Amino acid sequence: MRRTRAGAGKRRGGPRGPNYHRPINVLFLCTGNICRSPMAEALLRARLERSDVHATVGSAGLLYDGEHASPGAVEALRRRGIEMVGHRSRIMTSELLDQADLVLAMARMHVREAAVLNRQAFGRVFTLKEFVRRGQASGPPSEAAFGGWVSRLGSERRATDLLGDSTLDDVVDPIGRPLPFYEKTADELSGLIDHVIELVPALRAVDTAVRDWEGWPV
Repeated sequence: MRRTRAGAGKRRGGPRGPNYHRPINVLFLCTGNICRSPMAEALLRARLERSDVHATVGSAGLLYDGEHASPGAVEALRRRGIEMVGHRSRIMTSELLDQADLVLAMARMHVREAAVLNRQAFGRVFTLKEFVRRGQASGPPSEAAFGGWVSRLGSERRATDLLGDSTLDDVVDPIGRPLPFYEKTADELSGLIDHVIELVPALRAVDTAVRDWEGWPV
C-alpha cells in the first residue's frame, strides 16, 4: 500500500501557512509498520475515499523496510471490506516527520523515537489515543485555526508525560497473536479514527472548496 492521496474530489487546504493549498498530510507510526500503523492508515484512507476528501495518508515504523503487512492485520481489514495486501513497510525518517502535518503514533515509545529523530516535529507528534483525549478536552478547532490548535495541544505536554508505557496512550500490539486480537485492534483503531476525523476539519467532507489555514510555527 503506497502512501498516496485519499479522495480525488474536494481539495482541501493544508495547515502550513496562509493560502498554502495542498491536502493535509497525516502519518501513522508503530514499531514494525506491519500491523497497527498500516491498519490505521488503511482505515483512515477508506473513510476519506468514501467521503471524497482529499488528503495524504501514510505510515512508517522503527524496524522494517519493504515487509508485507502481517497476515492477521490483512485479514482483519479484509473482513471490513478493506484490502491492504499491497502494503510494504518503511522506516520512519526525519524527512517523513517534516512532511507530515499530524503524526499519530500507536504508543508512547514511538513518540519518543520521533522526538529524538526530529525535535522540531515533536509539537505535532502524539499517540493516537493522546491526540483524541487532548483534542476532545480542548474541543475541535475551526479549520482556519487548526495549525495553532495542534501546536497548543503539543505545548501542553511535559516530556515526562511520555515516559514508560501506558494503556492510557498505547494501542496494544496484536503481532503474533490469533486473529481475534487483530480484530479487536481493528475495532479500537476504527473508533479512534472516527474521533480523529471529528477533530480535524480537513478530514471531514464539506461543500466548500479550498480554505486558508493558520500558519504553523517554523
